[in-house]
Amino acid sequence: MKCKKCKNELIEYRMSDTIEYICPVCDELPVTQTDDLIEFDTNRYVVRILTVKDYNKNMLKDITKICSCNILEAKRILEITGMEFKQMDAIETRELKSKLEKTSVSFEIIPEFHW
Repeated sequence: MKCKKCKNELIEYRMSDTIEYICPVCDELPVTQTDDLIEFDTNRYVVRILTVKDYNKNMLKDITKICSCNILEAKRILEITGMEFKQMDAIETRELKSKLEKTSVSFEIIPEFHW
């Protein structure tokens, strides 16, 4: 990318999802581009709630909210079967992951999720 003033090549600086282009010669203000790179992630992710031996009422309540089930089904999910959600894109997976991180429920995401 070239500077609009002096036509010199801009230097690229990356910080997480932000990319800045700065001209090393003139005092042109940097051009900033913010991309949510997760939107370009084409992977399909599977989120699994893992079984646990020791659980409490709060975990049961959390499972009922997240899985839209009753207490008995939540108990079965935690003790015996676990729960595997349908395949999701990266944005849906990030939303579910944030809900699960607020609880004390154990879960895994396959393949490895970096967002």
